[in-house]
Amino acid sequence: MMESNLSARLEAHGIRPTAIRQLVLGTFGPDDRAYSLSELEAKLGTVDKSTLFRTLTLLWEKGLLHSIEDSQGLTRYALCADDCHCHDQHNGLVDLHPHFECERCKKVWCLKADPLPAVALPEGFHQHSASYVVKGLCPKCGSLTPSKLPTAL
Repeated sequence: MMESNLSARLEAHGIRPTAIRQLVLGTFGPDDRAYSLSELEAKLGTVDKSTLFRTLTLLWEKGLLHSIEDSQGLTRYALCADDCHCHDQHNGLVDLHPHFECERCKKVWCLKADPLPAVALPEGFHQHSASYVVKGLCPKCGSLTPSKLPTAL
């Protein structure tokens, strides 16, 4: 995303477009990847963990990012689309689309084209979020032959 687009997107969500906020938001690309705090910290190198965490929290609270917990228990953050309603204050639901987690490289992607179906809850129950993770191999890992696999796997 270009700097002017980043500023406009932040301002549209009531966020002052500081350099660090633009830098963090610009890290999320059009590939629908969800990143952990440590992945973002590695990508941004010069940003300390507490500043990064505060920035992610702000972007999440303002509806620019959504979060999901992966199979390792790590919170991952992904960019919300302009027409996203995952933070709709009226229904309180967050993250209502499935995600794909590669079992080999542990990367996570949003599958926004397939929203999760509504679940009929018994009376008195109140849903706040839903999580559906599809596990398998991403295109890159699925094409690796056994001789090309990392030794840590």
